[in-house]
Amino acid sequence: MSAVSSEAVRSAAVRERGTAVRWTRYLLPAAKAIIFLIALRVISGELRQFHYRAVAAYVDALPWPRLALAILCTAASYLILASYDVLAIRDAGHPLPLRKTAFGSFVSYAVSNSMSNLVGGSLRYRLYTAWGLTPAEAARVIAFGIVTFWLGFLSMAGVVLTARPVIGAIGPMLLIVPAAYLTVVIARRRHIAIGRWSVAIPSPAIAALQLTLSSADWIFAAGAFHALLPAHSGIHPLTTLAVFLAAQLLGIVSTLPGGVGVFEATVFALLGAQAGTSVLAGALLAYRALYYLAPLATAGIAVAVQEVARRRQGLTRIGRGVARTLSLFVPPVFSLAVFLAGVVLLASGATPTEAERLHALRAAVPLTLVELAHLVGSMAGIGLLLLARGVQRRLDGAWALSSALLLAGIVASLAKGLDYEEAILLAITLAALLPCRAYFYRKTALLDEPFTPAWVMAIALAGISTLWLGFFAYRRIAYSHELWWHFSFSGDAPRFLRATIGVAAVALVFSARKLLRPAPRNLPATSPADVTCVEAIARAAPATVGFLALLPDKTLLVNDERTAFVMYGVQGRSWVSMGDPIGPPRAARELAWTFFEEADRHNGWPVFYQVRRT
Repeated sequence: MSAVSSEAVRSAAVRERGTAVRWTRYLLPAAKAIIFLIALRVISGELRQFHYRAVAAYVDALPWPRLALAILCTAASYLILASYDVLAIRDAGHPLPLRKTAFGSFVSYAVSNSMSNLVGGSLRYRLYTAWGLTPAEAARVIAFGIVTFWLGFLSMAGVVLTARPVIGAIGPMLLIVPAAYLTVVIARRRHIAIGRWSVAIPSPAIAALQLTLSSADWIFAAGAFHALLPAHSGIHPLTTLAVFLAAQLLGIVSTLPGGVGVFEATVFALLGAQAGTSVLAGALLAYRALYYLAPLATAGIAVAVQEVARRRQGLTRIGRGVARTLSLFVPPVFSLAVFLAGVVLLASGATPTEAERLHALRAAVPLTLVELAHLVGSMAGIGLLLLARGVQRRLDGAWALSSALLLAGIVASLAKGLDYEEAILLAITLAALLPCRAYFYRKTALLDEPFTPAWVMAIALAGISTLWLGFFAYRRIAYSHELWWHFSFSGDAPRFLRATIGVAAVALVFSARKLLRPAPRNLPATSPADVTCVEAIARAAPATVGFLALLPDKTLLVNDERTAFVMYGVQGRSWVSMGDPIGPPRAARELAWTFFEEADRHNGWPVFYQVRRT
């Protein structure tokens, strides 16, 4: 009776843990959404006295010298970020080539700045282990980068926010951690035991480099933003640095990707009265484009160039190694790129077209084409947001549809208002995506690809933000029912309203049908030749478990050399192998990878049941 009771207690505990995990999956995205909406409300209050065209005019009028300075500061910041990994790998004593380290760190940081440090860290881990570092060495490199990041940030923020306390007396508190770190380093202890772990402590020289590099990184990142402010604003560079670090701190605490919304709201609150809200809005918009979107686009192009180079190398060992490396980067890079392309199209559809360009269109194209292009562009935007999840999941249908929608967006951008800047951005994304077709191999049916709560939140917040942007841009226009049926070249507000309905319709259809799902599994029938081959392999094997393959409930996967096989069944999305692959050890290992890739190609989960300990 006691055994039954203890088993019931364990089952109840497992259920409670499962319930807690499920609630956590929803609570964290919900908390992020609430923080973002609060930040959006703050931004809306700051901008209530300004017109959208004032913000757009500031961006268009940015002087080239200041724009060039911002670009140089951005390049210097990313170069220093790459040096984190270079320094860490040298400290670990691993001879990884500089070009590989630079490529991996740049692409990883470009993704992590726009998404999260967790994504960037996992990319670097998988990349460095694929390039020969042991898991411990790769983890050490990532930990070194994290420590360097926080060491410089806390030191710089502590000093600057102590000198210029823009958010209270938080500055001295931030100096506690770097002071403790430097104390340990100066004590010249090479290792510290934390539980079962032994943590390596760098030398004082390495620690000094960490502090110098990270501090310089933050100075250049803030310098890029300061360069985008008007020269006559009278804002001291040290004030900009203090506000920038405070805004970054709150953005990091919010855990939102790139601190989006929170960073902007903090800058508005601290600098709005001194610089002017419309000026700040233009500078922030340009900063997001230069420091986040431009590196991400560059990373996508770099991945595409590497893919083209790999194809030229053919199926050599080096080419296969490059392909494995690129496969780590392609899904997250292009998932984010496709998502941002959708945001750009939605934002373009929610804002007025420049009068001069619209006047040029009036003489060249009919009004019907302009109206249709505006609607198609916005619907392509929401489509790209919904497809970004499929791109992340390597779905072949998501790749094809994303390419088609990017092309449609390019045409629509030009036809609705000669938005050549937007068309160029979409064209760059499309040109980088097309050569990487081989990395999107999972079969797709337009039915049901599951979305995580985080993805639902991201799509919903992108839609809410563009909707807010549209109402902000046209808030001085009195609403009336006639607006829905008003068609003219100057009717930007009616086009926005109609596009909103089109976007909502696409989102509702997608929600109802769940456009993306794994393709139906057409498992190959077991042929008599396979059965004969499997029986011969089972007879030669030392264990008798291989004879279970002769039962009719098993599906068989035989390698090309006909020396090993896997017996498995499919339940839901799980592809369950009964034990290890049967056959010689080397052939069995290769066949295990083949089984993994086959399940992955069908968007399934490979499972090995009752495998031996190796």
